[in-house]
Amino acid sequence: MKLSLCLLSWGSRKTLLNTLMSYEKNGLFLKAQEKIIFFQEISEADVRIAKKYDLQFWSSKQNIGIGAAYKLMAEKATGDALIFLQNDFVLAEDLRKDDSQLEAAKKLIGENEVDVVLLRHRKFPGKPHWAADHVKGREGAVPTHLFNALYWMENPDRAFPGIVTKNTDKPVFYMTTSQYSEFTDNPCLYRRRWFLEVLGEMHVKNHPDITWPEQVIQPWWQKQTFRIAHGEGLFTHIRLDRPWRSHLGQSSYAFRRTGFYRFLNAFGWFRQLEASLKKFFNPPRICSQDKP
Repeated sequence: MKLSLCLLSWGSRKTLLNTLMSYEKNGLFLKAQEKIIFFQEISEADVRIAKKYDLQFWSSKQNIGIGAAYKLMAEKATGDALIFLQNDFVLAEDLRKDDSQLEAAKKLIGENEVDVVLLRHRKFPGKPHWAADHVKGREGAVPTHLFNALYWMENPDRAFPGIVTKNTDKPVFYMTTSQYSEFTDNPCLYRRRWFLEVLGEMHVKNHPDITWPEQVIQPWWQKQTFRIAHGEGLFTHIRLDRPWRSHLGQSSYAFRRTGFYRFLNAFGWFRQLEASLKKFFNPPRICSQDKP
């Protein structure tokens, strides 16, 4: 099964270089037959990094959001399987010594046993970690996010029988459906064709905040029965520059899920204020090229 890596990056070059070094050092590049990166607001420094690591690169002059970038990379990729990554998810396991998790995950989707394999590390997910902050201890109150319990529970299949199951093979994978595992843009493995046919257009649906496709997809996702798997995981969230953005993004995402936000959003003055704040925190930048 041909594997394509699809990496999204926006500035934060210190973080990006650290992430790419982890992929090179721990053997991820050796496991992938295709390596693609999409740069939001590309710069000459980005181009140099892409060439240094022999990455196919695509780009935009402005930030087009996670959803549109993921869909574009999936369309450009030629692999049977895709791993979506962002520039602040390092590879925490050495695949040169043990690639069993990756190979087992590829087998699960290759044999159509599951639709998505989640790849964020169970023991070392990194910070910020929205689920640990907002779901831990409240699993029954937020069943659409219940599967996150595997990050802090040793045996989630015992805690939630009939909802979470565990395979009998090695390495171990826990499984559930999308009713209990929220849609995420964190590291995931998909069949390329399935992603484009099922999720592709939903990644670019008109929405006031396309940067987080979860907001568009989640209300529909939680009503489906897509098959989700999660092993021990491979990737850890580590941001070395502009760490405030991650915390700000997580806080903003949590706020937008509240009834109070929906109430405020009915007022034009609030929508105008929100748009002004977005421009302040994400100012446009000049770029010398649109595409390589």
